[in-house]
Amino acid sequence: MTETCLNFFPHHWKPSICRDCAKMKDEHVIVHIPQIIDKSSSEILSPSRQTTNDNHRNHTIVISQHESDHHSDIHTHLLDDKKKKQISKSTDKLKRKKKRDQRKDDEYRFIELVEKQVQELIVQLDLKNEEIKKLRLDQTKMVRYHETLEKALVDELEYRERRELERQHILTIPRRTPSYWGSNAFSESYREILISNKSKEFDIINGLVNSTISKHGNRYGRINGQDPTAFAVKQIRRIQNIRLWHEYCYQKDSIINKNNDQIADCGGSIYLEVNPVLMPLLDKNANEYWLFHGCDQTHIPDLLHIGYDPRISNSLGIFGGGFYLAENSSKSNQYIPCPGCGGNNRF
Repeated sequence: MTETCLNFFPHHWKPSICRDCAKMKDEHVIVHIPQIIDKSSSEILSPSRQTTNDNHRNHTIVISQHESDHHSDIHTHLLDDKKKKQISKSTDKLKRKKKRDQRKDDEYRFIELVEKQVQELIVQLDLKNEEIKKLRLDQTKMVRYHETLEKALVDELEYRERRELERQHILTIPRRTPSYWGSNAFSESYREILISNKSKEFDIINGLVNSTISKHGNRYGRINGQDPTAFAVKQIRRIQNIRLWHEYCYQKDSIINKNNDQIADCGGSIYLEVNPVLMPLLDKNANEYWLFHGCDQTHIPDLLHIGYDPRISNSLGIFGGGFYLAENSSKSNQYIPCPGCGGNNRF
């Protein structure tokens, strides 16, 4: 703000405005400067005129003194006003600066708040993306699980249908037992029938055992010794196991159906051409024969109740692991140790 000068000096182009402070004339304080009379003037004053001049000078000096004091007061007031204005201006500047600083702080806080909210939104967005990714993964797993479950269900239905067809087919399979088993063969699930040594069945089996003896040269089998010339059959027991008999009939029927009700004649080996099969043929459609099997007596209970399982057979056989059968009783005899002496003794 421009300060007002002490004297008014009109502007050349605008006489109503001061050229120094650009203020109006009525805003200025007019200070009268006393005139100094030159004593060296050629005019000679009279004594009375001199006295009057002295009085006038004294009056002028007094007036000038008053005017000087008034001017000093005015100047002091002007200085005070100037200081007040400067203080007010400084105060206004401080207030404006404080407001600007406050505004900046508010802006900074607002920016920080916005940045914080943006970061929170980013975190929430990341969490949502992770959740969406997890949901998609779970959905993929669920789809695969349903596909697996559906396939398992289809397989189970097919298996049950197959089992039902097999059951219906099994019901049609002939399961008649040999006539010598009697009419009450299935009265019990498991039976051991002692065969009388005076029955025809005893004579047939005794004849098969002694008519299929051959020489083996003690080269094979577990029990080495002289080849037997005859067997004294002391006791025969017939095993009637309903479950094993049904399984046997089912496997027999499967073989017959697989080979169109009759096994094709593929010819025999040179041995069979020279030595015809000794055992009688029971069912030509299934190539069914009676055969011998010899083993340690500790395995007999499993064979009688569970049946023949090649998975638990000895792997040291001449042809590897498997279930061995023979048409020669003397051959099977090589695998039957005597419980007393350890030699070959019985079937």
